[in-house]
Amino acid sequence: MNGPQIFPRISVVIPAYYPGIVLQQTLDSISNIEYPKNRLEVLVVSVPKDLITHNVVRDMASKLELDLKLLVIDSSVLSVRRNLGIQNSKSDIVLTWDSRMRFTRSGSWGRE
Repeated sequence: MNGPQIFPRISVVIPAYYPGIVLQQTLDSISNIEYPKNRLEVLVVSVPKDLITHNVVRDMASKLELDLKLLVIDSSVLSVRRNLGIQNSKSDIVLTWDSRMRFTRSGSWGRE
């Protein structure tokens, strides 16, 4: 079968808890993967008082060709943030991602 390739919609959920520059690097790495951007959603989950993360997401959303959203919850518990992202996902596949992790150019997954 040589029909058109169908890509599943993927959500990347990032419960942010590291400084903004780290999140910015992670979002940059996600924007560089070879996957149709219209099939990719990125959900960053943060706490209300983390204005640096809010600003990074807002700035990156205007620069990157990603469906990038910020979700805010008043909880410092990582699993609560992760679950909020999963609940708000609109995708077939959900990846939970650490804000320190990067997608590498080789297409492999891991920490840099």
